[in-house]
Amino acid sequence: MLDGMLVGLARRLRLMGYDCALPRPGEAGPAIAWRARAEGRVLVTVSRTQLERPPVEVFLVPEDDLTAQVRAIVRRFPIDVERLAFTRCSRDNTPLKTIPLNEVITRIPPRARELITEVRRCPQCGRLYWDGTHVERMRKRMREYTE
Repeated sequence: MLDGMLVGLARRLRLMGYDCALPRPGEAGPAIAWRARAEGRVLVTVSRTQLERPPVEVFLVPEDDLTAQVRAIVRRFPIDVERLAFTRCSRDNTPLKTIPLNEVITRIPPRARELITEVRRCPQCGRLYWDGTHVERMRKRMREYTE
């Protein structure tokens, strides 16, 4: 469970395959901690005041440095990024489903249609994901986080 100041970190971690919840609209302070506990999550925050909020484990990440934040998470909560990358929606954390390319071909940019063989869709929001030219750059960055 990441606090509301860590939306960018949540998106990056979700692309790496991490299951990352964010506060719901209007949810703050103790409510976030109680939800984290109820869902069996660790509360990730930049706020030292959250350290005083039992009854949930709190993990403090550095402020204002996304790279340092990702590296701290990867060191504390390692996962198989090679296997899990690009398996969750970066917007809402839902596991993605592979769908036939012909179902969404008109929603894919023409240049990408020729290069891709698989498309994944978020069942929650409908966003589409495919391995375009940017994916190798993203995988390289993910490997750098784990070094």
